[in-house]
Amino acid sequence: MTLPDMHSAEPIPAAAREEIDRLMQSGDLFRYTAAHGSPVSFLEAEFAELLGSKYALAVSSCSAALFLSLKSLGLPRDARVMIPGFTFAAVPSAVIHADCLPVLCEVGALIWLILQQNYP
Repeated sequence: MTLPDMHSAEPIPAAAREEIDRLMQSGDLFRYTAAHGSPVSFLEAEFAELLGSKYALAVSSCSAALFLSLKSLGLPRDARVMIPGFTFAAVPSAVIHADCLPVLCEVGALIWLILQQNYP
């Protein structure tokens, strides 16, 4: 198997770098600092439209995304949530914070996914 050369990615275009610098200097990184028309509000609206969804929510981390995803499912307290045993600590932490119980499972060789056929 040949891995891609991670060091030869395309450079960020100059116009994009200027916009990133402008945004960082403005401090308008969150909807809370500029509720009407903040860059993150535009990102959420464009992403929701792209997905054909009514809403999209930008979050600060994958942990927050996992937590909110679990809460949005309406799972009962102490619901068991299967997660790969080969994972980062934030994954079971998000499950616990969502009032659920993480169940560590073996993953398939080479693909690192929980294989449903192993859990009838």
